[in-house]
Amino acid sequence: MDLVYLSILWLFCCVPVVTIGASTAALYDAVVHCCRRGEEGVLDRFFSTFRRELKRCILLWLPGIALIAVWCGSALFVLSTGDGAMPTLLLANLIVTGILLWGSLLWLFPSESRFTLSFGDCWRLALKLALSHFPATLLLLAVNAAAALACLTWLFPLLLLPGLCCFLNSLFIEKAFQPLIPSVDPT
Repeated sequence: MDLVYLSILWLFCCVPVVTIGASTAALYDAVVHCCRRGEEGVLDRFFSTFRRELKRCILLWLPGIALIAVWCGSALFVLSTGDGAMPTLLLANLIVTGILLWGSLLWLFPSESRFTLSFGDCWRLALKLALSHFPATLLLLAVNAAAALACLTWLFPLLLLPGLCCFLNSLFIEKAFQPLIPSVDPT
């Protein structure tokens, strides 16, 4: 039931697009601490993380929005160019940059919720994790793309899939975080 509450909170807190990062960091933190580790206070955990991370996550998310806009514009251009060698090369480039962009975004906000890093270091860590855990990144992308497609097709999955995807993502992300976390985790 906690995943349903968290999914609804995440959705509600994402309504202003600039807060998607803070909402995602809060969702990840609450899922890891309350759903995976069994800690109490899922709603308190979500809102305290959301408030704590709001300003930083807005600043982290704004370049993400810009990169997504450029990527989507490039996708529209490539898809409208027709057949030939150049569009095929552009399409291959679009796929690679898309995997790097979307993959990095899947690692960015969990990293922000778990570590205290500078703005640039957080983006670098997300890209490094996306590349160094490439098979996991591809799996995360596939799971999240399937969930997004389900939510765009039917509305009711929005009540569970954000929290469930975050839970599934955390299985891979937390494993990748283990070498980066000190032996005694203060969070």
